[in-house]
Amino acid sequence: MLASHAVRSLAKVAFSLALIVTTSNCGSSTPTDPDPDPDPATIAISIDPSSGTVEQGGSLVVNGTATIGGGFTGNVTFTVTGLPSGVTISVGTVTLSGTTATAPITVTVGAGVDAGTYSGTITASGSGVSDSVTYSLTVTEAAGFSLGSISNVSIQQGMSGTTDVTIARSGGFAESVAIAVEGAPSGVTPTPNPASTTGTSSTIGIAVDGSVGTGTYTLTVRGTSTGFPDATATFDLTVTAAPAGTQITVDYSVCSVDDRPVWVAIQDGMAGNWTPITGVNDVYTFTVTQNVLGFAGAYVSGSESDVSVDYFTTSEAVLAAAGDVCDDSGPTGKTVNGMAANVVGLTNLSLGGGFGVVVFDGAFTIAGVVDGSVDLVGYSMNSGVGSDRMLIRRDQDIADNGSLGTVDFTAEGFDPQSATITVGGLVGGEAGTFGASYATVSSGLSCGIAPLSQDLLSGSTFTLSSAPASEQASDEYHVAAVTTGLGDATRQVQESFSTLADRTVDLPPEIPVPTLTDITGGASYLRLQAAFTLPADFNSLVFFDYYGATTSMTVFATAGVMSGAVTLAMPDFTGLTGWDAAWATPANETGVEYVLAGSGNSGSGLCSDGGRVVNSTRSASYN
Repeated sequence: MLASHAVRSLAKVAFSLALIVTTSNCGSSTPTDPDPDPDPATIAISIDPSSGTVEQGGSLVVNGTATIGGGFTGNVTFTVTGLPSGVTISVGTVTLSGTTATAPITVTVGAGVDAGTYSGTITASGSGVSDSVTYSLTVTEAAGFSLGSISNVSIQQGMSGTTDVTIARSGGFAESVAIAVEGAPSGVTPTPNPASTTGTSSTIGIAVDGSVGTGTYTLTVRGTSTGFPDATATFDLTVTAAPAGTQITVDYSVCSVDDRPVWVAIQDGMAGNWTPITGVNDVYTFTVTQNVLGFAGAYVSGSESDVSVDYFTTSEAVLAAAGDVCDDSGPTGKTVNGMAANVVGLTNLSLGGGFGVVVFDGAFTIAGVVDGSVDLVGYSMNSGVGSDRMLIRRDQDIADNGSLGTVDFTAEGFDPQSATITVGGLVGGEAGTFGASYATVSSGLSCGIAPLSQDLLSGSTFTLSSAPASEQASDEYHVAAVTTGLGDATRQVQESFSTLADRTVDLPPEIPVPTLTDITGGASYLRLQAAFTLPADFNSLVFFDYYGATTSMTVFATAGVMSGAVTLAMPDFTGLTGWDAAWATPANETGVEYVLAGSGNSGSGLCSDGGRVVNSTRSASYN
């Protein structure tokens, strides 16, 4: 066997050598392959990197390498499959060097591809063989912003209204976005507030002149930020005809005697005459034809009296008249009792608009609780032993003079979470306080604000402690409040947010120093006028109050009536039926003080993410 095998091998070698010699001598002759079984073609793929991360709208390059062998002939082709729609692939020129073929593979992700991680397959093929490898692609949100849908708004001729635009931020985008409104017809003045924001919303005030034609107009809101594409959203403004006449009824019969006016007059429009109104059983009904009105009332309580003049739009007056017109002090509603256990110091308890305080374990009372199912929120501030504790007991409907039982801050309480709040806009020498509250929504109370803690402001930062996310319901919000004062002015801001994290809360501007003018003229009582420019932050109301030893004179106006350059003046009621100048501040009184205040809000109130409420007051001597 072995000898025979060796002979055959030697014979084969001899034959090959003879063939080589023959080929070299003959040139054009083609040798015949003596091996009937050639090696099979092979291909092996590798990629670098094996995974990649790219933001929406971006691209990256994967380097594909195929190693070929055996009887491989022809070209190498690279293909990519399995990635989502919106991802496009571009394979560059395939370069062959020896047994290695390489090509750049560009992966481009469309802006509309959802963020997430996707698995694809990259294949190298040719000469009837192929090899594949898995590629992992992670798509992240692109930094940028978009505008949410905007509610349509209907406004009467000569009146104003608002609508809100939300700003959706993605990919860590934190730049300021400028808001502008385009396409408004002549006579319609839209005013975004704020006009530029790093927040998530802006309120668009819309003033409609009385000359604007009725109909529906489409307005475009444009958001811009340097270096990023603009974002737009549209809404419809429907202008309706001014009413021919609006009847308003104000019912004081349910108020305490001190809160029922002894004299009432109305002004139809801002320039109309004042007309005394006679009530029937403390119910006053009148009709106005203009879009704004003035409502004046004199109130007497013992030796003290107050004259109040309120300016509203007609629609605001209708809403105000339908609400609670009384100015009764003190809580109304149910009284609820309970026993506090394991408190660690001063403890605030809130239930359905009512409040109670305890310092030690034991009985407590919460007065002024509204009817219906409401939430109990408690916060116990440590007095040097242990840590703060917080408690939330939801959906409590306790009968009047009923009991909550034992409220145990150990058994049902939890440790609050903290965040650092930076106060923006502080000026040198300005001192103040900060506070934390918790906003809840329940069937009995649409927005309950529960105070948690309060302390003196030291520096420009403070620690806000509130419920951790694990204890927080989806419709509950943290509220940071800051109140500061400098000289004769104070400022206050409250902001609500769903996520408890480090943030900056900016103070509003101070209400300006007004120009005061004595316009008493022939009246027998002191008539003062305050003129100033109202900052845009105070988009809800403004009031001017001056007072003597036993009298107070107040002029109040909503932002729907007055904004920008504002003049608040006490009217002359001399000669009107029923008017008594004894209710007013005497013209010759000295030691008269005054208060000027403005307030505003943005967002959807403090029971929402991004709610903001601001106010500022200025108190000083007139003479």
